[in-house]
Amino acid sequence: MGVPLWGLNDDSSSDASPNGHLSPVNGDQHRPAEGSLGAHRNPVAHMDAHLGKTMLHGMPTFHGDDAGGGSSGQAVEGHDLMITILNYDSTHRPSSRTLGRMDGTRLMHLYDLLLAAYGPQGWWPASDPFEIAAGAILTQRTAWRNASLALQGLRDGHALSIESISSMPVEILETMIRPAGFHRAKAAALRRLARAARVRGGLARFLDRETDVLRDDLLSIRGIGPETADAILLYAANRASFVVDAYTHRLLERLGWLERVTAYETVRRSFMQALPPDAALFGEYHALIVRHGKEHCRTRPICETCPVGDLCRWRRVSSSA
Repeated sequence: MGVPLWGLNDDSSSDASPNGHLSPVNGDQHRPAEGSLGAHRNPVAHMDAHLGKTMLHGMPTFHGDDAGGGSSGQAVEGHDLMITILNYDSTHRPSSRTLGRMDGTRLMHLYDLLLAAYGPQGWWPASDPFEIAAGAILTQRTAWRNASLALQGLRDGHALSIESISSMPVEILETMIRPAGFHRAKAAALRRLARAARVRGGLARFLDRETDVLRDDLLSIRGIGPETADAILLYAANRASFVVDAYTHRLLERLGWLERVTAYETVRRSFMQALPPDAALFGEYHALIVRHGKEHCRTRPICETCPVGDLCRWRRVSSSA
């Protein structure tokens, strides 16, 4: 999950919950299906039970998924896209070479630093897969606080279900989710998802398919782009599908691991090729990147206390200027 490239809001208070905490989707508390990740390098071995006990922080707003059906993270047409990893020598002077994938050791080191700094984030703040999927659509182009209000409107109207959303008059649905903004486009996307799931006999059957097939089906639904599709796969279907957002791009660019604007699929594939295919690892990693983007790697970064500053080319260049 992430924040709009065109509207990145670095003021953490914008996502604050009524109890004063940030949530990955803010302020709500939940227990994930599985335990959390610890700080060890083996992402499978370091599951532990305290994830669900941690206050939630800095939830996503999906930026690239056009509520009207555009796709996320796509680069400007005609650009030659690549991902470049910088290899550092003992003097920390970067030399670049283009790679087909990121280095797993480097990515796990970054993960360990983020986890040590912020602790487990406990995403997603819901246990029902359809609520997670609906939240992923509703948080497009807005703060989670607004998406949460829209979800509460659906709950209050006893409408947070495939059956209700697929059959109710669209005008009523639009009114219920109005706090999330872009209510007409989001209502249409919710109805399309609900009806697609209903045709297959329910969300459980809809989600219980091979990952690539399911992802293609999600991407075929107007209003669901790659970022939202991957969030649904990761958090609702528990599939190892890495979510890339504006915070991910910004962090990697400042570290010097991304040379320039890079296609969504290129960044996603790089993470997925370099890391073990572990949904718990991917979910925690994405949440930590969002937390870091809100607390340190802002539009105007706070470099002095940055927990990954020793890796960061941006900080080295800035401090030597």
